[in-house]
Amino acid sequence: MATVHLADKVSPKIDERFHFNSYTESMAGNAYEFDGVKKIKIYNVDTAPMNDYTRSGASRYGTPAELTDRQYELEMTQDKAATWTIDKGNQLEQFNIKGANQTANRQTNEVVIPMVDKYAFKKWVAGAGTKVVLASAMTANSAIAAFNDAVEALDNRAVPEAGRTCVIKNSKYKLLKQAPQFVYTDKLAQNALVKGQVGEIDGIAIKAVPDKYLPADVDMLITQKKAILRPKKLFEYNIHQDPPGISGNLVEFRMMYDAFVLDAMADAVAVVTSNASIIAPNVTVAFNATANTGSIAGTGYDKIFYTLDGTDPRSSGTAIETNANVSINATTGAGVTTIRAIAYNANATVQYGREQELAVR
Repeated sequence: MATVHLADKVSPKIDERFHFNSYTESMAGNAYEFDGVKKIKIYNVDTAPMNDYTRSGASRYGTPAELTDRQYELEMTQDKAATWTIDKGNQLEQFNIKGANQTANRQTNEVVIPMVDKYAFKKWVAGAGTKVVLASAMTANSAIAAFNDAVEALDNRAVPEAGRTCVIKNSKYKLLKQAPQFVYTDKLAQNALVKGQVGEIDGIAIKAVPDKYLPADVDMLITQKKAILRPKKLFEYNIHQDPPGISGNLVEFRMMYDAFVLDAMADAVAVVTSNASIIAPNVTVAFNATANTGSIAGTGYDKIFYTLDGTDPRSSGTAIETNANVSINATTGAGVTTIRAIAYNANATVQYGREQELAVR
């Protein structure tokens, strides 16, 4: 049975707990709006192949073909609620310590913000297209080396330098901040200090977070703002005074939110781990152009999701789920089929298959 402590010789001052501000709110982009809808469809537009120019004939630039595109879907899934009552009699006999507005703020700071941050980090890690695996547990030397390897991978993928953020566990932050390149917040311009930022390296904001905020196998996460989303389309508290059946206040809270990595920008999200198991299971895609067949095979997985239209199997509405290796026979017709596959194990770690094109004749 729940306990309510009535006041005797008790201080009217509440022993408040410390709390964290949101780490993820300032990291994510807002290019897509979910207002009024639960799902949005996003297009990726393909490019055209380059040909040798021919100085005679009717098709000097090559044979024109309609530019193709890909479409995938993002759906908001998180719809959370909470409710509690504050009896008027208890309130009067407890020095009015449970003001409805104060309890709503406490719920936001201590429950809601950590819940959303942990969820967002989990989704961004699962959607990361770049992974750096350390040979052993992170040290002061390997911390900066892993950071540099992840940054190099982003640079090689043409990821913009502006808008990058590195999130690192507190237990690993003490190693990274020993790097000579580390710049502490007290040396940064005031307008460069955002919530949770403790410093920067090479212009990349560093955020140190509690270890439990990131998945167990992840030491560091580097993101680019345009590549990740953290939409929130409903956040409300309703305080009802003396509703039917209650002498006092009834507080009701509801929030709808989610987090995503955009399909075409997955390589702009990098994960650093000292546990090689995060890159398992392995999945590979292969094709035989002569036989006009393809295959998807892996080891150590529980589920495989794949698409035949080039869309991202993490979010595509055309994704096919299987728990076994797959053989694919191409249908007759002109063009090519792009096979993309992704595998998950029981711990929801993820590994992309190599993207291949299966010729369809």
